[in-house]
Amino acid sequence: MGQGAGGCGGGDTACGTIGAAAGAAAAGDAVQIAPGTYTESATFAAGNVTVTGSTEAPGVVVSGALTFGGTGARSVLQKLIVAAPAGSGPAVAAGGSAGVAVRDAVLLSADGPGLSITGGTANELTRSSVLAAAADGRGVDVALGTAATNLTIESSIVSGGANGVGLAVKTGIGTLVTAGSATVTARHLTIAGAVTAVALDSSAATGLLSAQGNIAVSATDSIVLGATAAKNNAGLLAPLVPPNTASLTLTRTEGSAAPQALFVNAGRRNYHLRADAPVIDKGQLTAGESATDLDGQPRRAGAASDLGADEFVNAGPTAAVTVKTAAPRATIPVAFDGSGSLDREAGLGGGIAEYRWTFGDGTTATTPVPTVEHIYAKAGTVLAQLVVVDRQGGVSEPASTPVKLENGTAPAVVITRPKANATVALLAKRRKGQRRRPRANIRFAGTAKAAAGVKSVVLTIEKIGTTKKTCTWLDKKKGLVKKPCAKPVFVGAKVVRGTWSYSVAGKIKLSRGRYRVSAYGTNSAGAFGNSASAKRRIVRFRLK
Repeated sequence: MGQGAGGCGGGDTACGTIGAAAGAAAAGDAVQIAPGTYTESATFAAGNVTVTGSTEAPGVVVSGALTFGGTGARSVLQKLIVAAPAGSGPAVAAGGSAGVAVRDAVLLSADGPGLSITGGTANELTRSSVLAAAADGRGVDVALGTAATNLTIESSIVSGGANGVGLAVKTGIGTLVTAGSATVTARHLTIAGAVTAVALDSSAATGLLSAQGNIAVSATDSIVLGATAAKNNAGLLAPLVPPNTASLTLTRTEGSAAPQALFVNAGRRNYHLRADAPVIDKGQLTAGESATDLDGQPRRAGAASDLGADEFVNAGPTAAVTVKTAAPRATIPVAFDGSGSLDREAGLGGGIAEYRWTFGDGTTATTPVPTVEHIYAKAGTVLAQLVVVDRQGGVSEPASTPVKLENGTAPAVVITRPKANATVALLAKRRKGQRRRPRANIRFAGTAKAAAGVKSVVLTIEKIGTTKKTCTWLDKKKGLVKKPCAKPVFVGAKVVRGTWSYSVAGKIKLSRGRYRVSAYGTNSAGAFGNSASAKRRIVRFRLK
């Protein structure tokens, strides 16, 4: 019949399988169930029995039905998962006058109610989930004859079948003139998943001298989704016997919001709240009720609590930062990326709303997007940090990354030859015996300086034309060539101890006209450009 119960010792602790423990349990006994799966049903006939499972993995799972009866003090069922298979009826049934307190448990039934109550003056459902899987199943079913009952529900989820009922209460079953009343008091209750949330029926209860079988259900700080129905006995013997009552009172209770706006995954019966659920902070914590929610998380004492069984507790985000620039350099934008940052509630009303950057040089920035660029003034190593903030105000621990900055200031490359607007002879003077005048030596020169050292100098020599898309560039091997203006042709200069020079090869043919020479340099850290003033790095001249 399953595994043996553990944790057994002397005194009033019952041992054996669940069935054997149930048969041996007397009033006042404590039954400790060892972790494991038990394929059996059991009946605890005596009242005042405490049955305890375990929340430690793998926990205690009972594939069967548990029934509690007897008289005297109520019994207690806690820290178990009770899954009643088809044909087993209710997962947990409470009869007799003792009743049962279900705490920190999960009750599932394949074709019956999750929790069935036919008696007991002090039944309780606290921090527990109750589910009826059948399409017409009832989550909690209170069905009374002559016995009266009270049920207190706190921080619990009740879910009936799609065509069933979450909480059903009926009185006057099988009795003619004497019917017990039912009182259900719920605080921080979630009812969802069934077409009818609450169904009350006292129409079968009659009395000869007084109203019998009255039903009073109240829910405070709760979520009750689905239709509600109530019918009572209209008093067929009036005026001798007045009508009885079937009343439902809802206080600070949400009943109209769409399930997808409230819950993480209503389709899979995950009724934990989304981060943006409109019921957050809309309730109160009533003195004497459970100070923790369904998962054992504390309700916010002294502040507004959430409606329903779950108290949303924001999980703070996690920051992650990387440097996207391959070779970071001072004076040149450095790209940072925080897209690896995470928020557990992203997609469930959460997500990261703000990225707070500290660049390590005394400057900061805040952006709504995970990427940013920053320019450092000087070389060296700094520590950049990122903190992210989610939509609920949760702040992450800082993520950091070192940034090693090379000198990013390009060399100052100055053109000293030719002078600005100079006229340069295209042809040399004819020497004695020469038939024609040879082309003159066209030479360019200047200086190049950089704190990190000069690695190279390049020039662009352009014959100034009239088009904007196609330019005429000097190619050191081909001479003048036409190329797109956006793709200049570079020629390398010779660099020696802070000076540079370039002479156009004698075989290269040039033509008369206006020209422009521009100089660029690369320092030893790879920074390319020219930090000299424009009038010193760009010179116009004429070949004549």
